[in-house]
Amino acid sequence: QKVPGWGDYLDEGCTHIGSADYDNQDIVLDSTLTEIHRVIEELEEKDGVPVDRIIVGGFSMGAAAAAEGALRYPRRLAGLVMLNGWLLPGARAALGSELVESLPVLVSHGYADEQVGFDCGEMAAEFLREAGAAVRFEVQLGLTHVDSGFGPGRDLAVAFLEEVLCAPIGGDKT
Repeated sequence: QKVPGWGDYLDEGCTHIGSADYDNQDIVLDSTLTEIHRVIEELEEKDGVPVDRIIVGGFSMGAAAAAEGALRYPRRLAGLVMLNGWLLPGARAALGSELVESLPVLVSHGYADEQVGFDCGEMAAEFLREAGAAVRFEVQLGLTHVDSGFGPGRDLAVAFLEEVLCAPIGGDKT
């Protein structure tokens, strides 16, 4: 199934570990990754926002794209937010980078997600932790894809942004 602005889905059903779409690198087009990186660079160059104050995030396939954009960016960002998403092969390959070490990451997922299986969020959190990221994994028991992402997930993302971006730079608490 073709989704405008994205690549092609290979499966009609829920994305799970081992499904064709879980490993479908083409689901996030190169042009999408290029655009994410362009926006980050524009924020820094035109708006004066340092890259270490930029958090990239998304929901569902947008979370997969956000992870690709953040983890494959050549400089360390402030953080990553993944709501009901998964890590594609390119993002998983980038986990070996030293830029991931201590990177603040919020992974939030509905346990009853019928579009992107809970196993995808759980594995994303595990892979990121193993790579040294500072992962907060939040589970919404009984909530489906949209209810989780646009309910508690949204609220958790706002709190995460405030926590990460309002923290003193360099950890100085004075």
